Amino acid sequence: MERRRHHHALGNPDILHMIAEKKETGHPVGYVIIAGLTNPHQSIELMRITIAVKGEGYGRNILRQIKHWAFIEQKPIDSGWM
Repeated sequence: MERRRHHHALGNPDILHMIAEKKETGHPVGYVIIAGLTNPHQSIELMRITIAVKGEGYGRNILRQIKHWAFIEQKPIDSGWM
């Protein structure tokens, strides 16, 4: 069941899967799953962030990049409430 659910999620346009890689080598150090890409209210959900290598700052850097992607690159519509 879990494998089927995972396969379905990979093809779902509402869910984004990203592999985190070490900049110098390109080797994977973790992954990120974000949902809500098709949400009409522009509300996304950080479903999972998993980092295999601890204590190297990868998690902090990845979270910083996710925030930049969500708030700058995706250009959310200004609702005026903030």
